[in-house]
Formats: sequence, structure tokens, C-alpha cells
Amino acid sequence: AGAPGGAAADASPPPAAARRLTAADYARLNSIPEAESSISLRTVAVPPPTALKTSLPFLVAGIIAHPPTGVTLSAPKEVKGYKFRGTTADAERYTAVFSDGTKMSIVTPRDRVHGWFGRALRMANLQSEAVALSQRRGWLGRAGRYVTGLDGRSSQNYTLDEIARAVRDLPPESRRAIRTLVVNPVANPADAYWAKAYHMKGFRSAMTTSAAGTTTIYPVDSAEQFYWNSGQMRVSLIHESGHAYSEERWGYPDPKHLNAPWRRWKEAADADGTYVSRYAKASIAEDFAETFAAYFMSKGTPRFAAYRARVPHRFAILDGIK
Repeated sequence: AGAPGGAAADASPPPAAARRLTAADYARLNSIPEAESSISLRTVAVPPPTALKTSLPFLVAGIIAHPPTGVTLSAPKEVKGYKFRGTTADAERYTAVFSDGTKMSIVTPRDRVHGWFGRALRMANLQSEAVALSQRRGWLGRAGRYVTGLDGRSSQNYTLDEIARAVRDLPPESRRAIRTLVVNPVANPADAYWAKAYHMKGFRSAMTTSAAGTTTIYPVDSAEQFYWNSGQMRVSLIHESGHAYSEERWGYPDPKHLNAPWRRWKEAADADGTYVSRYAKASIAEDFAETFAAYFMSKGTPRFAAYRARVPHRFAILDGIK
């Protein structure tokens, strides 16, 4: 089902204090813009590595250690009647070219705001301003979401710039696995199925991925979830690239008839006897994706050794990824 959405943290330290507290683990925190790092610090709880021995977070989360790579975006190509998940709408397709030569296709709805009001805003070149207003906290944000319709289940809150900043931070293994990134204008039509399958009432997908390497980002249904997902987006993308990697090479796992690679993963999980997150318990596919995220998110930090100590057999399998 991919990565689920989440709720914002109830409390967090001031960004400056948080920077000092996490400087040893995340040297890169001091090299990225204040606004970008403070979003992650406010919305993602980052326990010290020693806490991994005694606590199990709902999702793998944290600051990605991998340094950002350069990325350039092509001019958009209009696509008439693009088949999004759950709806058909005109779209714009961009090509992201990274400094290491890898490429990624990014597809977004042409209209950020839907209906006649969205068309009017587009004609006046005001859609971006309207969406920015909708992302504000407090009464201004509520007013913006009411006017633009961005508080419904049929809209999305992420700008192309936000997506581009997120994908440039991904490790090369993730950028190679995700070939197409789709910003979906409506919620995942399969959410009700996964809520039942995972025994999670109100489950709402943040992202899903196909074996062909297409990752779909879904809209949020509240301002708080938008802020949480903004900080978590990079880790969620690594999680989704784990799905793309495993499904392309191993196929989708049938719990009753696991093939050889998935049996090896299950045996490693049984030997480890624990997980990197509570969401990893949902299925063997989510366990792989969450462990994949923990591996590549923390690589190069003290947290990597803490994760390896927790799930050494599964990390040994991931050591073989090129």
C-alpha cells in the first residue's frame, strides 16, 4: 500500500536548539536552509540512536544524511486526459535530470485548484499564490483552503518546487528505483481496502509505488497532515523506492507462497526477531520498504550502526544492493 499519512508532532524543540542537539548525528543539518530543516525538526520525532533499543516508532523517520544532488527540470509538456489514480485530468509532465546522469519523470495536474475557480486563477496566473495561502496555519490557511477547495479529498497540496527539493535529497539507489513520480489530484481509491487489510481505521495513503517504478503522491486532508508529510516526504520517497526495488526484482510477495528471495527476507526477519517500526509489521512488503528506508536514510550516521544492531540479518541482505 505504500507509506501512510500521519499526524503532526504535538511538541518540538526550537529549531536552533534542535540543530545543536542533533549536530553530532546529522552534520548536514547545518548546511541546509533554516526553513527546510525546521520543518523536519518540528514534524518528525528524532530519538537518539540509543532509543532504538527500547522504542519502536510508527514510521521510520529522521533527517536524511545523504547530501543533495543537483537537479534541473525541463519545460512542462502538456498531457491531455492523463489517467491518474481515481480520476482523469489534464496534466503537465516534467523531466528531472540529476547531476549524476539519472532521470525522473514528474507528472502533476495542470490545475492545482479545481473547477471554474481554478480555471479563473490559472488565467490570472494566481494558482500558486492561492495554494500558498491555503498552506498557511491559522485562520488565513483555513480561509485559503475553503476558497480553493484544498481541504477536500480531491485536491493536492504540494508544489513542483517542493517535489524537486525532495527528490534531490534522495540517495542514488532510490533515484534509480523511482522512474516516474506522479502528484495525484485525488486520494487513493484503494484506501478503504488497505484500511481493512492493515486493520487501520481511517487509513490514508501518503504514497504508493508500482513494480514499474511509478510512485504516486496523494493529497492530504488537513493542514497538520500537510506539515507532517512535508517533513516526512523524503523518507517516504525512500520507503517507496524500496517497494519499487523489491517488486521489480522479487515480485509482489504472496504471503502463502513466498518465492526464494522473499523467503530469504522472511527468514532474516525471523532471525532478527524485531522491526524498525510498527508500520513494518503490517506486511512483509512494508517490512522491506521500512527497513530499506532505515538503511539508506541513516547510512553515514551513528544511527546506521544502531539500526544494524537491531536488524542485522535484514541489513546484511541490503548490503548487496548496488
